[in-house]
Amino acid sequence: MERPKSISSLSTFFELMRLSYAVLILLLALITPALCLDQETAEYWVHKGDLLFNLSNYYNESIEAYDRAIELNQSYAVAWSRKGNALYSLGKYDEAIKAYDEAIRLDHNYAAIWNNKGNDLNDQGKYDVAIKYFDKAIRLDPNDVAAWNNKGVAFDGQGKYGEAIQSYNKASSIDQTYRVSMTYLGSSHYNEGEYLAAIRYFDEAIKQDPKNEYVWYNKADTLRMLHRNSEAEAAYAKARELGYNGAMTLMEMTSK
Repeated sequence: MERPKSISSLSTFFELMRLSYAVLILLLALITPALCLDQETAEYWVHKGDLLFNLSNYYNESIEAYDRAIELNQSYAVAWSRKGNALYSLGKYDEAIKAYDEAIRLDHNYAAIWNNKGNDLNDQGKYDVAIKYFDKAIRLDPNDVAAWNNKGVAFDGQGKYGEAIQSYNKASSIDQTYRVSMTYLGSSHYNEGEYLAAIRYFDEAIKQDPKNEYVWYNKADTLRMLHRNSEAEAAYAKARELGYNGAMTLMEMTSK
């Protein structure tokens, strides 16, 4: 199944408004720490890189900031890890892996780095190796919700839906508002043929994020499998209203 977006698509108008607001916040945020931080410290440049990264379309600029931090402190594991995140977001997975490896070399007890590298490996389809990295992150931080969730994604990729459900349930038990796990729980139950359970989790995900078009579409697929066609059509219509772009659905994926 196509991975659901955690944030729904917005209209062009509201997207422009969001970006304008984000740019204003960035300018204010960059000015404020300058009053407290020396601009020639690694911490300052990581802070600047984080702000640029969170604007979504400024990954290259964030990498420049992280590189500056690394120039100032080559042993700063956080800078290497954040650079890896930015490279990952640009689809430069091999370069991201190198950055994560350097961060791990500098601080092998930093749970987030192990999770981030595992996530990169997940996206390359290297699920067996990815699970080892998620397990390491979980050993370092048993309450790492993202690591539990991403471990479930790896099991899903292997077709081990029962194990995936266990991982997602663990993530949800740690943080019941973690909507990605709710969505993935729905998809795993769907793949197990447990359609009523899938509907329950999709409904919970919709409560948490009612504008997520992917969840609505996957719910529609599941309703159709239950022959609840009128409800399915209403859910399909809602997904299209929210901007569903026609990516492959659960039913289409599993019918291949």
